[in-house]
Amino acid sequence: MQYAREQVPREFWDDPRFLRTNYCITGVWGAAFGVAAIAGAYGDLVLHNSNNLWTGWIIQIAAIIVALQFTRWYPDVVRARARREQGLPGPEEPPVSDMLLPLAGYLTPVGIVVLAFGAGPVWLGTALIVVGVLLVKSLNRPSAAGPDAGDRA
Repeated sequence: MQYAREQVPREFWDDPRFLRTNYCITGVWGAAFGVAAIAGAYGDLVLHNSNNLWTGWIIQIAAIIVALQFTRWYPDVVRARARREQGLPGPEEPPVSDMLLPLAGYLTPVGIVVLAFGAGPVWLGTALIVVGVLLVKSLNRPSAAGPDAGDRA
């Protein structure tokens, strides 16, 4: 909540939408840290390898990417919904693909790492690369919302 208050004028601090948005974002970060902690604990306690590529790196980084992207994406969703409810003009609600694109992009380097370090079967590394490339291509397609909807800055 403290970080959000640094970016939002004081008059919005008690607004129910502001509070609900930040509680939701906080919950996602809590879940991401929980996933990272569980993955790390599994690597330490079950695999007896705190530096396991999957439990020590790949899963934990993926959880943080999801939380970062959700933090960037969700406030725009809430603002767009609020404008729509009030009948005000403004940008459309950003699609979920905006949030998922970096995670899809993460699959390709994970596939390369799997192949380079032998962290799984060759078919898995290859599949991650192919799926990552195809998902990024698919998620980058312009939507029916308009010609500029697919532009990524």
